[in-house]
Amino acid sequence: TLGITPERAKQVAFSDPYAAIEIGLLAPQKSPVAKAEDLSGKSAGVARASTQDQSLTAVAPKDARIMRFDDDASAVQALLSGQVDADFLDTAIVLAEAKATGKLEVVGQYQTGEKYGAIYPKGSANEAALDKGISTLISDGSLNTLSKTYLGPAFGGDPSAVPVWTIK
Repeated sequence: TLGITPERAKQVAFSDPYAAIEIGLLAPQKSPVAKAEDLSGKSAGVARASTQDQSLTAVAPKDARIMRFDDDASAVQALLSGQVDADFLDTAIVLAEAKATGKLEVVGQYQTGEKYGAIYPKGSANEAALDKGISTLISDGSLNTLSKTYLGPAFGGDPSAVPVWTIK
């Protein structure tokens, strides 16, 4: 699974999209950061070269100090240690981190229109079968059932229940 981008599509083939990628804002519990605008003059972490990093300029205040980390785990550790005031990461990831640490909370999310897809080599003989399988999982409701049964509990919540903010 990987976020579908034009740059990535030059290197690999993607299945039909099957899930949305949203930007979740993760902050310490009881933090004064309750929305992206609260980051004015503060710092925010993001995983370098992620789809969230690419979308960050549309959601973070211009005077926010953006710190880029090698991966999501490093960004979360920077938040836990006080190096940054909040993180912008995939909503599903921040829900899981909030649950795992018990010290963080997901205060909101931005809908970016980006999608996840399965990846496979360009020209794969399995492309049609994979797309058909994903399409069937979506159309018969299996994907939603699997998500509610397994992903919601693993994430510590349903990503669709996180407040949605508007990109300005």
